[in-house]
Amino acid sequence: MSRLVANLRVLPGGLIAWLAVGFLVWGFLLTPYALAAYDCKDDSEVADIQCLKPIAQELRQDSNIATYATATVAAIIALQLSRRAG
Repeated sequence: MSRLVANLRVLPGGLIAWLAVGFLVWGFLLTPYALAAYDCKDDSEVADIQCLKPIAQELRQDSNIATYATATVAAIIALQLSRRAG
């Protein structure tokens, strides 16, 4: 854990702000699915799986999630490339 904190100290403030915004957006986009999945809690494992299948289907079809996931991966690749060049 101390290594993570040390790595965060090296990051510029702007990057930390973008990371915070990214986590907030991901949290906002995934909250409805997380709440629906939490409502599926039951004693029977089979009932849980049957309840989670439609939620997973909706998640796969959500274009906002797909778009944001693509943008997140692109940002991570750009960050890695910029760190290698600099």
